[in-house]
Amino acid sequence: MRRKNLFPYADMADTSNIFTPQNTKSEIVTSDDVKWLKATVTAVGDNYAQYTVKKNQSGRYHVGAIAKADGGTGSFRIYLHVGDGYQIPCQASLDDGKPTVCDMGMTVPDDCEEILVRLVPKGGVGASAMIRDISIEPTSTYALASGGGFRASSPRRPLNTDAIEAGDRR
Repeated sequence: MRRKNLFPYADMADTSNIFTPQNTKSEIVTSDDVKWLKATVTAVGDNYAQYTVKKNQSGRYHVGAIAKADGGTGSFRIYLHVGDGYQIPCQASLDDGKPTVCDMGMTVPDDCEEILVRLVPKGGVGASAMIRDISIEPTSTYALASGGGFRASSPRRPLNTDAIEAGDRR
């Protein structure tokens, strides 16, 4: 089964779909030869940068990302637009200067209209948060790719448990 990432810009190649309020600046930056989405506080208020992802289908999903904050704390959140409101099934806190590996699961209900991927820098003017390697994929394909799940097409070979004599290289 082929892996499918619902997040369309895992390589951070497109910035046209990033939404930020007026008091937050978003940009793609390169650090250690890797592209990051960076959200920086430019004025006090509701600060964030977010992508909108169209819901593919309901079910269980794995969410992964690497994020960090600079000059304050921050958070990485997934919002589900359900009915007239929003649910937050996944959230990770970011510490100042320390990369955080986000590895979470969520259930997307049938009546979910869209998925919002939001990066929230917290702190004074100049504080920022950065994120990269975002993935939102069905748990079935994630489990197979990460070594779990059932693979009938590739059964295990029996291990040779015979004793090996010194110098013997069968």
